[in-house]
Amino acid sequence: MPSSRPSSRAAASTRRTLRSIVSGVLQIAVLHEALPANPVRELDRIEQPRGQAKKPRGLTVDERQALLDWFDQDSDDDRVRRLQRVARAAELPDLVRFSLGTGLRIGEALAVRRLDVNLDGVPVRGQDGPLRVPVVTIAGNVTWVKGKGLVRHDGKSEAALRVIPLPRFAADLLRERLAQPGEDGWPLFPAAGRDGRITYRWPSNVRRTLRSVREEVGLGWMTPHTWRRTYATILDDEITFTDRMKADLMGQAQFLKDSYVSRGELHTSAAVLLDAALGRS
Repeated sequence: MPSSRPSSRAAASTRRTLRSIVSGVLQIAVLHEALPANPVRELDRIEQPRGQAKKPRGLTVDERQALLDWFDQDSDDDRVRRLQRVARAAELPDLVRFSLGTGLRIGEALAVRRLDVNLDGVPVRGQDGPLRVPVVTIAGNVTWVKGKGLVRHDGKSEAALRVIPLPRFAADLLRERLAQPGEDGWPLFPAAGRDGRITYRWPSNVRRTLRSVREEVGLGWMTPHTWRRTYATILDDEITFTDRMKADLMGQAQFLKDSYVSRGELHTSAAVLLDAALGRS
């Protein structure tokens, strides 16, 4: 007879969900007096076993460089070259760079329209006087909705509506894209619909394409959210940024360091710092 105990392989979150479903069913039985009490309520809490929680992981400097080089350089291998063409057709090279430079969720990146980009920049006061910083306004998200298909909505939360400064490499990339013919209301990373009209790309299609190519650069674990974690990690390494500033840039109510910041990268600069401080002692 099969055991009624949940598989030890199931994640704690999965077991909690199953328990909630069973508890709900039994509670109905209690309300109809078919059971005297709900036995699920007497069970112990389901805790996440130590060591099983996944640690957030972003791309290291070497991994970022390897990934971008793979996109840009043509391989001599026919199979790899075919995968590179698939990646370029899905606009992964530009999408990865844009995501690394903005930290957007994949649905947010695909929801950005041409009119949301301001390459003339907003005026700010710099150390050497006034300057203008190119920005992108994040005012939407694309997601699948049952019965409706792909839908663009106003964002995940109030904090998700924000303006993000663009690093130079991202601004240069967008400048090239916006130089191509297109209407202001078009997505920045457009796709052709079944009727031939310009529409938004499906996040699921981006993930599917990424899964088909990521093994080639030794990044089989990478997802689009990895690019967002990489951005968060770079922000967190900048000590002049407060958590409030980081949360604003990430579109969060508060900066979720434990969920986004990658740990364990080799920081060689620490050796230089310690040698300068202790080398003569």
